[in-house]
Amino acid sequence: MSEAGAAFRTEAVSVVDKKTIDDSPWQPLRGLAGVNHKVLWRTGEMVVGIVRVEPGAEEPGHAHHDASHHMYVLDGSARIGGQTAAAGAFAFVPSGVTHAITDVGPGGCTLLYTYATKH
Repeated sequence: MSEAGAAFRTEAVSVVDKKTIDDSPWQPLRGLAGVNHKVLWRTGEMVVGIVRVEPGAEEPGHAHHDASHHMYVLDGSARIGGQTAAAGAFAFVPSGVTHAITDVGPGGCTLLYTYATKH
């Protein structure tokens, strides 16, 4: 039971283990050279994944018109929406705002991302 006295609903929790993630193949992102991703979780209103941008590659810009976008830099560095972000940085992009990933560092850049549509 939780501290509040309610039982945990373990059947409502989903865990994707490291082996499943590691075994999942990288997929090209919108045909962009050197930009690949893995979708970790998808529901009707939310997507969570990892995107890898190789050195010299870039994501030239897009907008999610119905979703805010959150990104956490797992490793490497890049400019996200014109601002420098390195490992440990977090970026928030409001819905409708065009954002690009450019100036990728020499080791590339790996991001955990999520976006959820407005309700």
